[in-house]
Amino acid sequence: MIEYGTVQRVKGDHAKVVIRRHEMCANCQACEMATSNKTMTAQAKNKAQAKVGDDVAVEMELASLMKASGIAYGVPLVGFFVGVFLGYYALAPRLGWNPPLAGLGFGLLLTFGVYGVIKWLDWQGSFGRGEYEPVVTAVLNSENNPLKQGPAPVKER
Repeated sequence: MIEYGTVQRVKGDHAKVVIRRHEMCANCQACEMATSNKTMTAQAKNKAQAKVGDDVAVEMELASLMKASGIAYGVPLVGFFVGVFLGYYALAPRLGWNPPLAGLGFGLLLTFGVYGVIKWLDWQGSFGRGEYEPVVTAVLNSENNPLKQGPAPVKER
């Protein structure tokens, strides 16, 4: 997957890149629920030796992106379903609680617990930074820069 952005800061062999969102994301707004910002920032390995202000191409392997998504979203979702099942069928009957509320509560508790463990493992570096890290692969010039090109021409009928 290739994204395009501008280098905001360079530190060692990494760059902080401000990435513009794709046009296909325009109507989704899932990533920008609390903001109207059309950009996101990413720390990327600077293999292209980009400098501050350079427009760059940032790539991440699709397989790595799918693994990272599975870890970030799939594992907590499984935690939610396990929590709902345990809360509904194991805790509620033993404690005399309302089964749907116990299931929901324990499901949410387990979801946040699993997410906390994932964040802690990420902070510890357990997920191997190299595999899931975006990479600056090219510095763009005026001929190959999609950020500087205008919208596609409209055909008249």
